[in-house]
Amino acid sequence: MRGEAVTTYLAGGSRLLQWADGRPLLRPVGYTHDGTRLSTGAPLVAVNTALEVDDQGQVNVEGFPSASVGGVGGHGDYAVSATRSPGGLSIVALLTEHKGRSTLVDHLSAPVSTPSHDVDVLVTERGAVDLRGLDRAERAAAIRALWNH
Repeated sequence: MRGEAVTTYLAGGSRLLQWADGRPLLRPVGYTHDGTRLSTGAPLVAVNTALEVDDQGQVNVEGFPSASVGGVGGHGDYAVSATRSPGGLSIVALLTEHKGRSTLVDHLSAPVSTPSHDVDVLVTERGAVDLRGLDRAERAAAIRALWNH
């Protein structure tokens, strides 16, 4: 179904709803997040964001001790599918700071949403780092260098 947009939900204004009217867009999460479907066929490039990452590339998208921001699923489903898709790529893009707080942390504020082995590339406003094939020490050095640019 390449080229056809599908989604589990829509959130937006009248322009989005007008565009969506009559289109067969809505599918159950079992379809939209199906790893087998996502990782076969055309290469999947997943671009996700994060609240914070650690120096191994582990990702938190769920929240902070004081507040939940997102739910479980989605991020991890697409990241793992992209890393398993032949020619695919799992990208996490985020700012290096949010409200004066670094998004690179020593310890995540919430459980790991996406493990480091399902993150191929980190992108910030300072550049990007390809983590594929790096050992733990090399990953840490590359990620810290991206934040210290």
